[in-house]
Amino acid sequence: MTKLTAKVSATSANIGSGFDAIGIALNLYNIFTLDFTTTHGIEYLGIETEYANENHLVLRTFFDLLEDHHVEVPRNFTFSSSCDIPIARGLGSSSACIVAGLLMANEYGKLHLTTQQLLEIACRIEGHPDNVAPALLGQLVCALIRDNQQVLARITPIHASLRFLAIIPDEKVSTHQARTVLRQSVLLSDAVFNHARTALLPAAFSAADKDLLAEVTQDRLHQKERFQLIGNSDSLLKSLHETPVLAYWISGSGSTVIALTDMHNATEVQSYLKSTCASTTQVLILKPDNHGSTLTISR
Repeated sequence: MTKLTAKVSATSANIGSGFDAIGIALNLYNIFTLDFTTTHGIEYLGIETEYANENHLVLRTFFDLLEDHHVEVPRNFTFSSSCDIPIARGLGSSSACIVAGLLMANEYGKLHLTTQQLLEIACRIEGHPDNVAPALLGQLVCALIRDNQQVLARITPIHASLRFLAIIPDEKVSTHQARTVLRQSVLLSDAVFNHARTALLPAAFSAADKDLLAEVTQDRLHQKERFQLIGNSDSLLKSLHETPVLAYWISGSGSTVIALTDMHNATEVQSYLKSTCASTTQVLILKPDNHGSTLTISR
């Protein structure tokens, strides 16, 4: 082979009630390429300067998996990327790097790891499945990690009429920061509130059931605290309540907020939000990614 190219989608995790267990793949992508035709060490193309080194999460994952399987790592290649997933905005940029690194290492080293094995390795690296599972598999994924580290994941198709408006502010929120603000214990009634809604979440998205969608994305475990980390969140929530959105939630740990609407209202809602949000805020209309990550091999 002369080149490996991994394409991995953005993800929105938690979906309100499904904290650390449910995520959705969206049609916003990072594309990473390893070109083995160079003979001048490791070269970087299209990589931001601060990430142009062997600690880049894609390369670190790639090298680690090869070394774990006693495969000699390559020392001559060009690493390039075309990235549309913003960093530290709650859209799974880290998971995209992990999945890409695993896919390319699996092919380069002829490791013959199954999708299930790759998913379990990705979850060990990330610590939870709600981003890496949909990044690898596509669509809406509910997943859990058993005590023996086995991952159980199930895919649910999302109704074709649904659109996801990603409201992406200029400010970053780190996963560590977003976890620091969470309560270490919760009321039993709050736990019951969330898990009852989580149980109906896949059905709501599969059927585009408007009543269910508004309810299953409610949360009492994490979003109240995390909205405080997002600047002008009160103003944003006020704007959302003035539009025909079906639901909204903090994507992952933030700072992105996802507003759910149908295909007929998406452009109208996007225009309104662009007019009310800061000029530096992006508002993207996204669809579910139904295919999962892909790897292209050039010989």
